[in-house]
Amino acid sequence: MFDIASQYETMVNPFWSRKDSRSRPFGEKAIHYTIGGIKDRWKLSDDGTVAVISILTVLSCVFVLFLTYIVMRCSLMCVNRIRGLLKKEDEHYDNAVKDVSFRMYDALDEWEMDLSDIYLSNDILGTGRFSKVWSGFVSQKGKERQQAAIKIIKEFSTRASLCNINREIEMMKKLGTHPNIITLIGHCSHNDALYVVMELAKGGDLLKILRSLRNESPYVSPLVSMYTASIEDKMLQVAVDVAQGMQYLASIKVILVNLTAKNVLISDNFVAKISDFGHLRAQGNRRSRSRKGTVLVRWMALESLLNHIYSEQSDVWSFGVFLWEIATLGALPYNGYQWQQVLEIVNGGFRLQQPTHCSDNIYQIMIKCWEENPEQRPVFEELVQLLTNVKNAEPKSYIMKLDPTDYDSYADVETEYHTYEEVEADFMSDSD
Repeated sequence: MFDIASQYETMVNPFWSRKDSRSRPFGEKAIHYTIGGIKDRWKLSDDGTVAVISILTVLSCVFVLFLTYIVMRCSLMCVNRIRGLLKKEDEHYDNAVKDVSFRMYDALDEWEMDLSDIYLSNDILGTGRFSKVWSGFVSQKGKERQQAAIKIIKEFSTRASLCNINREIEMMKKLGTHPNIITLIGHCSHNDALYVVMELAKGGDLLKILRSLRNESPYVSPLVSMYTASIEDKMLQVAVDVAQGMQYLASIKVILVNLTAKNVLISDNFVAKISDFGHLRAQGNRRSRSRKGTVLVRWMALESLLNHIYSEQSDVWSFGVFLWEIATLGALPYNGYQWQQVLEIVNGGFRLQQPTHCSDNIYQIMIKCWEENPEQRPVFEELVQLLTNVKNAEPKSYIMKLDPTDYDSYADVETEYHTYEEVEADFMSDSD
């Protein structure tokens, strides 16, 4: 009899074979075909099983590779897109800095000046890493010609430096005018340079004047010869002037942070004016917490160095060190100690010693400024009154004696700025 199922098996699928159901291994599944009313049982052979599994494996691998390709392609497209946006932003920034028409501030800014309004002399008042300060004058339409100090910044090392300069100028605008604060006149940008125009203080910085009173100093202030006879009284008045300037800053909730003799300028009538507002901070409530930027370890309050807290009280601490600078004719605070050691000894209770020629009542004012508890320090309004009383008292108290031979040689060290990370790293290593 013609076996239709066997013929179908041979022609259609050589991998199928007929077996008796009794010879099937346990668990194998029978496949049933019904052809022309004939029903029989079929199972996949071992070779067929291997072939099917191989095909499925290959297809799975192809699918995985295809999916991986799609994911990688999409990721690469996203990365290239991000790179393109960053490059475009960098090019835009670089073009803005180098563009002749670039202005750091809006053209409608009332402080913006034209370069033709600014005239430079041949006198350089000071130099910095990326800037120089020239004497000169400004002459604007409808305004009286006036002398000025022009700070020219020609290089911006990083975007952060540009932002810091922007921030400093904006803070100076908010300060307004005060007789003991250097006033901003205006600013101008041209090519790759920024011109910051400020009030001119002909006497220069107080630190140079103090050291000019020493015999070994090569610098002589043009103002010292005019006031030598009454220089002690003038220095007490300088202390009062700076206290009044700091009182004004506290009243508008601004923290100076870096009050030093080097950052106090003297005008031609010997009025002290606070300058250098690169570290200004706005005071929130009573205190402002921050750890950005750099710090002057030898002038900083204990809570500022330990806990990054700034307040009027932390500026009061710096004012005490400023008084000590006057009394020592510009000596370096904590001379003989490395700056890394200053925080450790101050935290341990050590304070600057009383200068030889400083009266007891003035040194007591310094000690009050260095109280460990900020709330126990006087505020600037109180300091103005205390120093005014000392100045007007009879018999006269003194902050120094004009006898340079009695003063120790000062350490001619540039003011040290350090980051919080440097300070903390050294302090922690010393503690360990």
